[in-house]
Amino acid sequence: MTHWILIGLGVLITVLTIVSIFGWLPALRIVPDDTHFDFTRFRRISFPISAVLSICAITLFFTHGLNFGIDFKGGTLMEVRAKSGTADIATMRKTLGGLGLGDVQLQQFGGPDEVLIRVAEQPGGDQAQQAAVQKVRGALGDSVDYRRVEVVGPRVSSELLAYGMLGLMFAILGILIYLWFRSNGSSRSAR
Repeated sequence: MTHWILIGLGVLITVLTIVSIFGWLPALRIVPDDTHFDFTRFRRISFPISAVLSICAITLFFTHGLNFGIDFKGGTLMEVRAKSGTADIATMRKTLGGLGLGDVQLQQFGGPDEVLIRVAEQPGGDQAQQAAVQKVRGALGDSVDYRRVEVVGPRVSSELLAYGMLGLMFAILGILIYLWFRSNGSSRSAR
């Protein structure tokens, strides 16, 4: 199934590239060419607001840190489907909250009978993670079908964090290179 989606996407990109190269589509003009708007008129208001918001974001980053999800901290992810029809998330949350497993998150996804359960990483390694899975299974019993159970360890989560930060740095570098080319091009055309 996914290979057909990729082939279709490739064909669409090829067709759009050919159409744009030969100029077979008219240019889309949302804003008329003779429109002039003085953005710098608001600089006395927007620059200080932007500076204050940036300083608040940096301060919050260093005081509170980032709120990493289970993918980055490690833990257990369980996908369950209620046998009785609609899943009662409030009851499930109350049941799992009393197990003493730390941060337990429940999220409805897909249909009304499907629930995604995230359990924070338990201290004690793989045995503790498996014990947490058994506690959840014992608490929910046979009222649900367990469709998927994944344990994300700290090694995998640290790799995800490293790759995420690397991707962020490449994105910022790409933006800076674009801005550099853009500013050099506009300063040459102004001369």
